[in-house]
Amino acid sequence: MKRKNKEPDMLGEYDFSKGVWSKYARRYAEGSNVGIIEPDVFK
Repeated sequence: MKRKNKEPDMLGEYDFSKGVWSKYARRYAEGSNVGIIEPDVFK
């Protein structure tokens, strides 16, 4: 994927050279089993 904008929009100290595109995309698309509860119920 090529960047259209040549201006840096992130700080130089971030290194994504070993990053993997869409590593968890398939798992995310399958859904999740996370439930959100209200704070008073949690207590």
